[in-house]
Amino acid sequence: MEERDISIRQLGISCDVSYETARRVYRGSIPAKPVLRLMCEVLDLNFDEMGRLANAATLIKKYGEIPLEVAGKNPELAPIERVWFLLTPDQKQDAISLIQAWAARSKANKTS
Repeated sequence: MEERDISIRQLGISCDVSYETARRVYRGSIPAKPVLRLMCEVLDLNFDEMGRLANAATLIKKYGEIPLEVAGKNPELAPIERVWFLLTPDQKQDAISLIQAWAARSKANKTS
């Protein structure tokens, strides 16, 4: 919303939902699919990706980290996965390079 310079009130008006509904979504509530679709259109976000994130958030809220473990995912990586789509390809490569450098340094420190 900051990137698009859209306030909570403007989002609510654009999506034909109440200010309170828009505020709850802004604070982390998962909107119904029709509202999510409208918000994705207004904010120029990929609906399918946001739908997957919404489903994952719902499962985590209901079952904790069990769904991630069942899927064979590391729960510690969930915060990164939630925002990964926001990064440019160059930023993604920078993040990977940085993490690889940290891992190499940790490995070197363990063998020293």
